[in-house]
Amino acid sequence: MGALTSQNTPTQILLGARKCVDDKEYDRGASLFTAAGAYGKFDSLRVPDVSAHTIIPDFESALFGQLDNESKANFKSAVEKLYKSDADRLNVCAQLRTLGPPTYYPTYMLLHGMSQFTGRGGGLRDDFNRDTAWETALSTYVKCPSPSH
Repeated sequence: MGALTSQNTPTQILLGARKCVDDKEYDRGASLFTAAGAYGKFDSLRVPDVSAHTIIPDFESALFGQLDNESKANFKSAVEKLYKSDADRLNVCAQLRTLGPPTYYPTYMLLHGMSQFTGRGGGLRDDFNRDTAWETALSTYVKCPSPSH
C-alpha cells in the first residue's frame, strides 16, 4: 500500500493485488484489493452512469476468477481476515486516509458505461462533493470509523 499514489486507478491497484496473490502474499493482496474497492466506490459516487460501475466487478472477475482453488481460498481468507480484524481494518483505514481520495479523472469507468455509446448521461456528477464521497467510500466499503472517532 505504501507504493500507491492517489493517481493509481482501481484497475491498476487490482493488478497489483493479483501479483501479490500470484506471489502468495495474500495479506498484502487483500490490502490492495480493499484499496481498489475504496477507489472504485469513490468513482461510482462521482460517475452517474450506473452501467459504468460494473467495470470493477468485471475486472475483479477477470483477474481473480481464473485462480486455482488453493489461491482463491487463501486470498478469500485474507480478505475476510482483514475485515474481521479491527486492527487490520483500522490499519488499512489509516493508510487510505493518508493516501487520500483519487486525484485521477475516472476515464477507465467513463469509457465502460453505456453513456459512451448513447452520448447521454456521461461525465461526472455536477453536485459531486469530493470530501463527502471519500468518507462515504471509506465508511461503506471499508467500514472505517469516521475520522472524529
